[in-house]
Amino acid sequence: MRSYYRYLLILLFLVSGQFVFGKTVTVTSEYVYQIPENMSPDKAREVALTRARQQAIADEFGTTVTQTTSVRVTNNNGESDSDFLSFGGSELKGEWLEDTEAPVFEYITNGSALAIKVKIKGKIRELQGSKVPVAVKLLRNNAEDLAESESFESDDDLFVSFQSPVNGYLAIYLLDNDNNAFCLLPYRKQTDGAFETKGNKKYILFHSDFADGVKPEIVDRFVVYTDLEREYNRIMIIFSPNKFYKSVDSQTSSELPRSLTQGDFQKWLSSVRKQDVDLNITERNILITRKN
Repeated sequence: MRSYYRYLLILLFLVSGQFVFGKTVTVTSEYVYQIPENMSPDKAREVALTRARQQAIADEFGTTVTQTTSVRVTNNNGESDSDFLSFGGSELKGEWLEDTEAPVFEYITNGSALAIKVKIKGKIRELQGSKVPVAVKLLRNNAEDLAESESFESDDDLFVSFQSPVNGYLAIYLLDNDNNAFCLLPYRKQTDGAFETKGNKKYILFHSDFADGVKPEIVDRFVVYTDLEREYNRIMIIFSPNKFYKSVDSQTSSELPRSLTQGDFQKWLSSVRKQDVDLNITERNILITRKN
């Protein structure tokens, strides 16, 4: 009887592990991206790398095609009218865990068009089940939803609206063009390494008037800036119902958030992703232009 229960526990552990973590494999991929005329080289490299990773995941694990339809019926002066709406899309059935080799970029020409080719090698993990959904909005100069934007000017305030259906933990990073990964959340004066959120509660972050769960004086205000004509930065919103801690970083300036190199940030993020299949990462690219 004892051996039976031992066998049952081992079997349950294996089934649970297969369901939660899925299959992890190492893949290589190559992708060619035609660069639009108005796109910067840095942005083109970022897009090419993202699409190469997506293509590698789709080739290995496939995608899930979704289709949602609805019918809206209205009545005007006794006459009915209906609208048929259909929305389609696809979702990757895996996620990129880490690069095992540094991506290799090569610019190529096709007549008068310029393209970029990227070769990648890394580990990907099959997704089984669904992650906790989150609602994220980047807000410009205002805490209202109507202020949502991904285009900013120098000296604009950046706020983030966040909500999830469950309790959890949240971290937010900004990656710039100088190889820095700035930790925007948890706030600089928080010393526990984690920012806790409540389910079904809407948070307006980086605004002292909406200091939920922390004292207003702890809240950091963030103002975007560039001395270039235009610059792209990336915002990483990282959430999990399981507790995790921010990366190890340092304070290099009283005027800037704590930071680390993007290489060290990616190592930290890869480690967290390996340990937590529930980790939900939302990426937003923002354009910052120099104020005239």
